[in-house]
Amino acid sequence: MSRFWLLCALLLCGPALAHRAGDSLLRLTAQGEELRGEWLVSVRDLELAYGLDGDQDGRITWGELRAADGSLRERLVRELLLVADGQACALSLDGLALQDRDDGPAARYLVAARCPAHARRLAVDYRFLGTLDRGHRGLLSLRAGTQTLSASLGAGQSRAELDLDGGEGAGLWMSYVAEGLRHIAIGADHILFLVALLFGVAGDSGRRVRPALWQAAGVVTAFTLAHSLTLGLAVFGILDLPSRLVESLIAASVAFAALNNLWSWVRRLWAMSFGFGLVHGLGFAGVLAELGLPPGAKALALFGFNLGVELGQLALVLGVLPLLILLRRTTEAARPLLAAGSLAIAGLGLIWLAERAGEVEILGWL
Repeated sequence: MSRFWLLCALLLCGPALAHRAGDSLLRLTAQGEELRGEWLVSVRDLELAYGLDGDQDGRITWGELRAADGSLRERLVRELLLVADGQACALSLDGLALQDRDDGPAARYLVAARCPAHARRLAVDYRFLGTLDRGHRGLLSLRAGTQTLSASLGAGQSRAELDLDGGEGAGLWMSYVAEGLRHIAIGADHILFLVALLFGVAGDSGRRVRPALWQAAGVVTAFTLAHSLTLGLAVFGILDLPSRLVESLIAASVAFAALNNLWSWVRRLWAMSFGFGLVHGLGFAGVLAELGLPPGAKALALFGFNLGVELGQLALVLGVLPLLILLRRTTEAARPLLAAGSLAIAGLGLIWLAERAGEVEILGWL
């Protein structure tokens, strides 16, 4: 009975994971004593943080956003602290505009910060939504001379130290490894695609441990090779598909992999893993595009991000597959439980597909 409740808990996590955490984008360029650029913040996140919906009709209008402009700028400035060589930079926001993004409309502010001249290190303290949405992150891209520095900031790590004299080393590489790990940790669609495949492995191999391990190794290897291929092609500009199409195909892959456990349309799971892995690689590339890649160290950053993704996948497989094998070996109820789990995953995949392909919005917009 305890195993039954364990699997139920896993399935009930699905709706929570379905929430797609918003990202804000902070793009800056160092120009002498100034940092200039733009800050894009999702309107949905601004509503969560500051309550923009004055008439409580569930819709954020341009008028409501404009009316809150002064207050928003004052509040957002307090959420972002820039310190160059130990001295705080004077930060200002201006020029409110709208920009469409994959996760809905975003408010775009022009950023200007006056810092000490010839600063060698910049500390960035990002506090926006830190206590309200722990999945939220701020993606920072800073161009300084010939280099581009990147950081991902959020509740888990709200502060970054950037070396303006040369950040294209081990610290930069490790930041991309951490970002790859984080993307797997919060990427519900990627996680559930792999879990659906592992359900299929457990169902095919029955109670035999060694065949399950070999089959899982083949599935994960095929997925790794496929998404590494398209991730590299996309990062270097060889392959480019519309992000909405990619996200829709990823959602479809989740539903298909889960339903395949019930109807066995594709018997060779490694082949399905490879085919859909090509699509998932383009999804990873979208994350890297927003995070920003240093022009002189694209290969280094790509390798670090990909390594982080692989480490996250390995942790998932090592955590889930032994439980599934144990379930198959110790109870006759394993098969119906795996079927129920596959149906739940397929349902989430179809919901995501409807949202992404049909452009369904949580918040209305005029």
